Amino acid sequence: MKNIHLNLPCEISADQTFYGVCIKNDNLENIGLKHGRLALIVRSDLKQGDLAAFTIIESDEVVIGFYSELFGMICLEDRNFEVEIYNQNEIEYFGKIIGYGENPIKQSMPINIVPISVGVMV
Repeated sequence: MKNIHLNLPCEISADQTFYGVCIKNDNLENIGLKHGRLALIVRSDLKQGDLAAFTIIESDEVVIGFYSELFGMICLEDRNFEVEIYNQNEIEYFGKIIGYGENPIKQSMPINIVPISVGVMV
């Protein structure tokens, strides 16, 4: 989908470039990232505990989770404390997840975005 219309809440500034990723699992369902929803992503500085998206270089698959990095290894943790560990050379930072919305029934319909507010996980 290109050039889709987003209805943004006041907590999210419209003065930035947005990216979207369709969620394919329910690992982070308890914070709103349910299967089939659109995760709203922005490119910004990343801190330990931020909810982030990375691209696996070899497969172009996008993986998401709470970010931490130590000794050249990137860890992505879900709310069930399941951790995926990657060598920093295997993945690249895609962006920080700041909200989500339901995929529209028709492409012409706007997507209502809900901001994500989560506690830091490290």
